[in-house]
Amino acid sequence: MPSWTRAVRAALEAPHPVQVLRVLWCALVVYVERVAFLVATVSCRLPASASAQRVLIVSDPQVVGRDTYADSPAALFHVLRFFSDQYIRKAWRALRSVAAPRADLLVLLGDLSDRGRWYTAREPWYALQRRWERLFHGIAVVRNAWSPRSPRALPALVVPGNHDIGLPDAQTGQPTTANAAAAEWFREAFAPHVDATYTLANTTRASWNARIPIAVRGNEPTHELVLVDALNLVSMQPLLALPFDAGGAHLAAAKARAPDTAAMIDALGAELEQPGWHPMRILFSHVPLARGADERSCDVPWHSAQHGVRRESHRARVPGGAILQGGDLARTYQNLVQPDISAWVLDAVQPAAVFSGDDHDHCEVVHRARRQRAAHDGGVPGFVPDDVPELTVKSMSMLEGVRRPGYAWLTLDVQSDGMPSVAYTPCLLPDQVGLWLLAYVPFLVATLLYVAWWSTKHTYTVLPQHTDDVPMQPLGTPRPGPPPKRVPRRFLRSLGAIAAPPLVVWLALQH
Repeated sequence: MPSWTRAVRAALEAPHPVQVLRVLWCALVVYVERVAFLVATVSCRLPASASAQRVLIVSDPQVVGRDTYADSPAALFHVLRFFSDQYIRKAWRALRSVAAPRADLLVLLGDLSDRGRWYTAREPWYALQRRWERLFHGIAVVRNAWSPRSPRALPALVVPGNHDIGLPDAQTGQPTTANAAAAEWFREAFAPHVDATYTLANTTRASWNARIPIAVRGNEPTHELVLVDALNLVSMQPLLALPFDAGGAHLAAAKARAPDTAAMIDALGAELEQPGWHPMRILFSHVPLARGADERSCDVPWHSAQHGVRRESHRARVPGGAILQGGDLARTYQNLVQPDISAWVLDAVQPAAVFSGDDHDHCEVVHRARRQRAAHDGGVPGFVPDDVPELTVKSMSMLEGVRRPGYAWLTLDVQSDGMPSVAYTPCLLPDQVGLWLLAYVPFLVATLLYVAWWSTKHTYTVLPQHTDDVPMQPLGTPRPGPPPKRVPRRFLRSLGAIAAPPLVVWLALQH
């Protein structure tokens, strides 16, 4: 008899408790590794509309690179990278199967990898990007207006993050020497191609500042997605820089540090000075914009009650606390765009809503009375038309300081009167550590206790014995309990028999 046949037969002939525990463990593994992600994706409710176009927004996956945990032992690094990659793979698989069919476009808000900016050799950098592409399978980065569309691939736009290309030099606006090579490779791979008006076009000029018109109904654009190089905004007025008068020479000096970004922002502002109707704009920035003293809370109570997503308390001084301005002396990050630059961007672009990343945690603020020139529509439902809500999207990674990673939806629609409308919904992904602690650990403890009890109490049969004093017992009469020396062996053998099938299922679900 072949060995696999004997193994199958032994599995089928296992005691009933062993078989029951096998089935329960296999079901639990399938739930933790697959079903929980599907349930989280399905539970995110979107506005119902047959004509709306929907944009899926993902931020800060920060795929682990070779130097992410340079000070950790090699074994620990590989474990962390494995589970980080598996979480992203499971989350994206759920989004691809449930959410992506409802999406018309994907926007990645930067920090695709954790250490991409530090690569100085092309081949290791490309190896990291190929790993990223395997994790986010089924997308096609849109580089120009004529990018081929595939029914099997979700079109995607990329916004650069500081972990992708590094912060530019505060004086020149150019990538620093350490980040220059990686920044150029990232630009070659992901930057949109735009024309003189920064509109997505079939040109060879790549820019991180781009405008993508969207026509929800008909051929005339109803909305406009504006991608801005937030790292250039940071370089315009870095930390510790003196405030300036938005109409004075200091602003001109700031624009000179980032001429490409400044040119697009000024062009957008000049267009609004022209008479006529303009598409509703939605701004995408990796770094969040500054907020005033009355805009500090990261939770909008009435809106949070609707979508159920709130800032995690351990990432703030108080629950719902603000993103606090800060950075590091090495200039690898800056939490917020400075107030003067933020005000200039909002006043020029006049967006209906802003989406940002970088902070890893949920933050929802309202920039008060910033749409004074473009509030001809209803704005975002529930908010005052003159206000601009900004949503900082949660990181998609399980290693970025949040227990519940997330993503967001943007819904573009047209009202019955022909005016454009926009709505957004932040969504949550499963708590991976919580699943392990609340599913695997309790069931493991229960299994160990039950198997230990069953190993000591399980009866066994012996051959009949006959003496002059004791009458012969019938064949197969059970006697209580195995000998004590057999209990550990029976315990370990039973655990091995229970663990084998769910372990095979778990390994199969990792691919």
